[in-house]
Amino acid sequence: MPSPYRIAIVSLVGSTTITLVKGLVALITGSLAALTETADSILDIVYNVAALYAVKKASEPPDMDHPYGHTKYENLLAYTESIFAILAASGLIFEAIRRLVTFFEIFNADIGSIVIASSTVVSFMIALLNYWGYRVTGNIALRANVLNFSGDVIRGVTVAITLFLVHIGFKTLDPIVSIGLATFLVIEALKLMKEATFPLLDTISPRVLEAIEKDIRNVHGVREVRVIKARDAGGYIHVEATILVDPKLNIREAHRISSKVEELIREKYGRVLCCIHVEPLPEI
Repeated sequence: MPSPYRIAIVSLVGSTTITLVKGLVALITGSLAALTETADSILDIVYNVAALYAVKKASEPPDMDHPYGHTKYENLLAYTESIFAILAASGLIFEAIRRLVTFFEIFNADIGSIVIASSTVVSFMIALLNYWGYRVTGNIALRANVLNFSGDVIRGVTVAITLFLVHIGFKTLDPIVSIGLATFLVIEALKLMKEATFPLLDTISPRVLEAIEKDIRNVHGVREVRVIKARDAGGYIHVEATILVDPKLNIREAHRISSKVEELIREKYGRVLCCIHVEPLPEI
């Protein structure tokens, strides 16, 4: 299994290199679109440094202060990333609008286009690495990195094309594209914020809860489901349920039924932590 911590380190090195390249392009061209990308990449560095801490912290076993583990550090990181991304994008949109109504100049757009295109290839490779790590481990911090670097790829291609068009005379495209890039960043940040918020609030889809309850009821020996709770945290679903069984069963038989319930839920829903409480069905 891949190490989320090592993937986060590779991502940090890659994002630092990409940021230096984009910053150089913004410096030699004066392009706001390139500056937008540089700002986003600076945020990527901050995110990846935080991700190193979050991934390491989330991998720690449960303790007295955190009996359910430390996985919510990842969600807190993703939520914080979203806020900073929205703030940065808002400032860039303001600057782009200002440039639309004032004079500005762009230099060496052709060279900038080539350099940005080259850095986009690196972003694409890092995005694939984080996606692979996320699919294997379910680590939401890596999911946040996938979002960041996938956005880098899309925006990098856009900036490269924009700089080329600016080079051949379409100068006003630079602030217009910058507005589009910043808007895209806000939309993606809001999606990530929503995804990260649900686990922080112990929220889970009612449809998932209903499906789990239905599956438990279908286990042979379960006469009734009295209480069921579930929450999503760090890629795991925590399930707590109280099941009623035949009061004539002995402890061993009742325990066997609860074990069947836990096995079924784990097989069907994957990363699940179960706590099944067994009670005798009241005799009438």
